[in-house]
Amino acid sequence: MQQAHAREESYRGLTRVTALAIGLGVLAMASYSLQADDWPSGLSTFAVALTFAAAAAAVGCLVGFLFGIPRTLTDNPPRDPAGRVLPPSRDDDGDSPTEYRPNTNLEQISDWLTKILVGVGLVQIGTVFPRLQRLGDFIAPSMTGPASASRVFAAVLLVYFAIAGALLSYLWTVLLLPGALRRADTWARELKQVRSEQERTSGELNQLRDQLAEQERRDAEALRLVYAHLNPSSDATPPTEADIRALKDATKAASPSKKVEIFGLAQRLRSENWRTDKSRMARTVPIFEALAEADTGNRFHRNRGQLGYALADSSPPQCERAVEELSAAIEIRERTEPGTYPFYEFVRALCLMRLDPQAAAGGPSGDELKARILADLGRAVRGAGVRQIIETDAEVTAWLARNQVAIGDLRSATVPVGGRP
Repeated sequence: MQQAHAREESYRGLTRVTALAIGLGVLAMASYSLQADDWPSGLSTFAVALTFAAAAAAVGCLVGFLFGIPRTLTDNPPRDPAGRVLPPSRDDDGDSPTEYRPNTNLEQISDWLTKILVGVGLVQIGTVFPRLQRLGDFIAPSMTGPASASRVFAAVLLVYFAIAGALLSYLWTVLLLPGALRRADTWARELKQVRSEQERTSGELNQLRDQLAEQERRDAEALRLVYAHLNPSSDATPPTEADIRALKDATKAASPSKKVEIFGLAQRLRSENWRTDKSRMARTVPIFEALAEADTGNRFHRNRGQLGYALADSSPPQCERAVEELSAAIEIRERTEPGTYPFYEFVRALCLMRLDPQAAAGGPSGDELKARILADLGRAVRGAGVRQIIETDAEVTAWLARNQVAIGDLRSATVPVGGRP
């Protein structure tokens, strides 16, 4: 990097010297024009000299540009300090980046013309001076001063400005063109990356749009099946296993917001019909089952709690499954909302009472089962509004009487933190 910077500074110094040389040439033309007898002749001499000097400089600039056009680095691979060729690096698009990427056709044309000019120059080098002398004879009549001096001045003027123009053009090409090509290559890469990013973003948006449309279709299908299942027509036939499976699959595939809406529909229908229309209430069971199965992270206890309620209130009651689901709901509740929903313990206690093998004989429950029921009742009675239900519920009061337990004793019962019984 330091060597490249030093080389660039030296090139800039040569450029300044060359520009100064061109300025001196213009000053020489102005001085030569001062020998005219009047200012119109001097001005004419200066204009002619400047015109031919500019033409010579233009030819020199073309030659300098052809010699100074940079080359790509493919023929000069990078090497490590030991001289070994390094493997080509890759950019984000998998391309092998170069120092810059000029048009290769221009490189080839420059190479061809450079070789042609060198070859022709070497072949015709013997005719250069006679041709230069004839060119000076052609220009001399249009300039003031002695004819011999005018011929010499014109010839020197052409050679001087041709060399200065070639050198200046070569230095500018070496200094400025690689940077311009490098910037153009960088802009092209950035534009390519921007377009690639736009295409990727557009593809992601299209994919997201398709996913949203598909999710909307699934939500609509889930709500349609849930409404049809919860509100059957008077002539509807009982749902088959295939119908229940389709209902569950659609409920699981619904979006979270639609699952909340489906839960609300099922919960409202269960609470309104658990006493009066148990067959209709039982239609909520597969919906709560689907919602509980969809909650693979066990984050929502109400799905399993409502399922436990529906199983306990079924005809006939499914007490074993209800105890299992209510126990799972209590575990999740204690982790997420401890101290809430005491009805879980109350309904679980009712199910355990119904599962008591001594209930038919009218005898007291076994010690282990009695402790579990008392623990659930003791926790439930601490909930607001549950104590009154416990005091008036026929099943609970009958069980308390069989086991010789007073309502007041429930508050002193051992209450576990939660979990499965």
